Amino acid sequence: MWDYPRGSIAYDLKVAAILAFIFLTPPSWFQDQPLLSRTRGEIVMLPDITSETRFWLEQSLVEGIPVGERQERLGALLSERTGVQRHVLRVDSLRSANDEIQGYVAITRP
Repeated sequence: MWDYPRGSIAYDLKVAAILAFIFLTPPSWFQDQPLLSRTRGEIVMLPDITSETRFWLEQSLVEGIPVGERQERLGALLSERTGVQRHVLRVDSLRSANDEIQGYVAITRP
């Protein structure tokens, strides 16, 4: 398939097609996960188990938010950080064996 000499038109067209595919293919085709900023508290996208997306949230991000406002405000925070509109279905706390809160898991849908 690749027996064209360098500098030939066929060679240049194949190289151009490969480069166009690399640089022009949208990341969504590869199901890339968004990069999350780590400057204002830790957020980690957990592997998908179902159609819901799960995010682990550092305790300091959630503590100051009243319980009644958590879903809405965390949805806005996750939407801002990921660049994808997210709706938080629920927020679960993760506790240690001593019943201390270690962090939170936000379960979302786009």
